[in-house]
Amino acid sequence: MGIQLAMELLQKLAVDQVGVDESKTVTAFTSFGDFTLNIRFIYYIKKGEAIFDVMTSINPEVLKIFNENNLDFAFPTQTIYNLKQ
Repeated sequence: MGIQLAMELLQKLAVDQVGVDESKTVTAFTSFGDFTLNIRFIYYIKKGEAIFDVMTSINPEVLKIFNENNLDFAFPTQTIYNLKQ
């Protein structure tokens, strides 16, 4: 199931990441959206670590591992029709 795989991948990413306190990581399936299944991914950065360096390391890695596992993100979209009168 995609949602379970996504949560497992996020949890593993946090555990493997330098600078993250893996004992405080939270990954949870929180809700059903109109067109989404919502996951909350919370990780705590260890005291003394460069916060933005850790975030900059983790966030692109999330995209990479989701793409590698054919998991999609729900991005808001909008269609605009220009009807000529």
